[in-house]
Amino acid sequence: MARAAGKGMAPPLGKLINNGRKKVRYEALTQQVYESIKGEILDMRLKPGDRLTIDALARDMGVSISPVRETLARLLAERLVEFKPYSGYVVAQLPSKKYFIDMVSTRILLECHAVRIGAPRRSETIIRELEEALAGMDSHSLGTRYRDFRGYLEWDIRFHGLLIRSAENEVLIQIYEDLRSLNQFSRLYLYIGKQINQSRVRTEHEAILKAYREGDGEKAARAVRSHLESTGKNIEKIGEPSAMMV
Repeated sequence: MARAAGKGMAPPLGKLINNGRKKVRYEALTQQVYESIKGEILDMRLKPGDRLTIDALARDMGVSISPVRETLARLLAERLVEFKPYSGYVVAQLPSKKYFIDMVSTRILLECHAVRIGAPRRSETIIRELEEALAGMDSHSLGTRYRDFRGYLEWDIRFHGLLIRSAENEVLIQIYEDLRSLNQFSRLYLYIGKQINQSRVRTEHEAILKAYREGDGEKAARAVRSHLESTGKNIEKIGEPSAMMV
């Protein structure tokens, strides 16, 4: 006679599978909500100072409040939204031009350090994925809005993320991930200011990839520095984000 499930006993396999499927569906839904709200912010349809009411967002998107609440908590950690007493969540104010310039300086420190360590390893996996990222960027045009630019942007961020990953330093990876959304904003800022030249970016990325193929960390660091310094100079050519990205 089969024993009934009692305290401390594992649940039936079927229940575990069903719970697993529900978890996967919920996580997929939450990611969709996150991408949707984040896209609205980066595309400037939700503007700095706009209130983000959990109930209203959930109703408009046809979802429960849980994925919306999780999304706003995630965007808060990414500094794309703020939480204000008596107001709740609001879209964060845009960083200053100086902030974006400082971010480029910080990226130079992080990425040059990473490639000095990572390039000499000549990891076939990293090199292959860098090649895939370059091909991915080539497959996207810049378009006219964030939703058009998003594919190119994601491959660009992936390329630079691979440089960080190549150092195999978990702390460095986490620091870089914490800057991810603001990195997206800085690229969008350049895009709106018409300071992204796909041909130039590709040439500079190819120089980095070539150094990885050769296993030359110092050459890779020089290529990264040259690429990011070019980015910094382009930021200096355009106005304050608050005046442009509205």
